[in-house]
Amino acid sequence: MAETLPTAEEFTFSLSGEPLATLNFDSLLEQASQYGAKLDLITNGTTLSKRRLAILIPHARRVQISVDGATKLTFEAIRLGAKFEHVMRNVRVLTRASELLPEHIRPRVSFSYTIMGSNIRELPILVRLAHDLGVPTINCHFITVLYDYVKNEAVDRHKALYNAYRRIAIKAATTLGIQLNLPPPFPGVDACAEGPLGGENMIVGEFPRNYYETLPSTGEFVEDANIEPDAQEIAATVMGRALQVSSPPEREIQEVEQRWATLRKFFHAPIAEAADNGKEMVKYCHYLHKCIYIHASGDVGPCCIVGAPTLGNANTQSVREIWNGEAYNDFRSRFYSDDPYDCCKGCTYITYIPRSVLAGEIAA
Repeated sequence: MAETLPTAEEFTFSLSGEPLATLNFDSLLEQASQYGAKLDLITNGTTLSKRRLAILIPHARRVQISVDGATKLTFEAIRLGAKFEHVMRNVRVLTRASELLPEHIRPRVSFSYTIMGSNIRELPILVRLAHDLGVPTINCHFITVLYDYVKNEAVDRHKALYNAYRRIAIKAATTLGIQLNLPPPFPGVDACAEGPLGGENMIVGEFPRNYYETLPSTGEFVEDANIEPDAQEIAATVMGRALQVSSPPEREIQEVEQRWATLRKFFHAPIAEAADNGKEMVKYCHYLHKCIYIHASGDVGPCCIVGAPTLGNANTQSVREIWNGEAYNDFRSRFYSDDPYDCCKGCTYITYIPRSVLAGEIAA
């Protein structure tokens, strides 16, 4: 922590499990937050208790709630062991407590939604649910299918259905003022909202008759009489703690700025070559240039994608040595080549940006 966090803007504890299930999570959060970096929390929302929220909110920049179903049936089928009403109430307590706080203290709350065959039709319902719960942003991505028994969840097997419900969801988001970030539509495929519900090799094999026509209002989750008192108690606790937090000493701030300036000067040869290749648009990965992933074992990787290589180990090397090391540089070189690692091939997180802004984006 002492090596990396003084120059970091944010940190997260886990991308492959529920971070709030860590036994010493509260202690780790206190240790990490003393350097000034903010928590980017990705959680399933099941354990967002009143006590836990009062601890989390002062340290969090973002709270992303992983929600893979917008109705009780799909949510509980996909997220085994979770209770839909319980999680939705937790979300509303979080958003209401945040609304009661000054803007500079509020974490940015969003839904993270994995689109698959079983839940494509729920995209418009998700938008209404987010609106009713006070969640301003929804970030969506396609499922990565790793097993044959759920092979029909792959969205490319439901292209016409996705294109149809994508359009409906965007219209609903525009009307309700929700920021909805969706993968692009499938080109050359006519939108069609018709088709069977559920099926073989899917998580939800069969839906009840007229399931979507008989759903209750999404607004029922904000009618709990205890939400407002709980939210007010959390906000009061957060404000009390905020008044006790002091800024880092000026000398420490100057040292952090100097170390960050040193890191910003590092410019890899393969990146320079990519910026000088004459192409108007250049491949870019935010995670490759702005993040580093340290697993519980100490192994370091470029991202959380399945199959990403191990580029060092923080138990035996400094993070600086790993970041500037041969393995990391080789990974960057291959990323910009015609033969990237398999984990980068077809990755939906890769974008293309103007060649003229590549260097500035990396150094920013």
